[in-house]
Amino acid sequence: MPLTVSEVTLHTEYVFSDLSSSKFSDQDKEDVLDDVDELREQLTTWNRYLNQSLGTLTTDGPHTVYRRRVGDLRSYFVRDGDTLWCIGVGERKNTYDRDLDKIIKRADTL
Repeated sequence: MPLTVSEVTLHTEYVFSDLSSSKFSDQDKEDVLDDVDELREQLTTWNRYLNQSLGTLTTDGPHTVYRRRVGDLRSYFVRDGDTLWCIGVGERKNTYDRDLDKIIKRADTL
């Protein structure tokens, strides 16, 4: 059965820590946050399934980690019950092992 959620929220400590990096322009920051709002609308208002809006990054470990792409920007999510948490943001065309390790550790703290 396809997965749905009733809430999409930011893990503010992780997301704003990532966005405070100098590599993100003001426009990048706005784009990422706007995209999370768009995702929230898709999943909670229009009841889209997770796999229609997100790609699966990894299923290793106790949590499935999802990724969403906006140009060269990436946002990372983990589902906890009926809530989808945004647990990180990156600016790369690919997800590297060092990023994945950090994101998996964050997912494990929820």
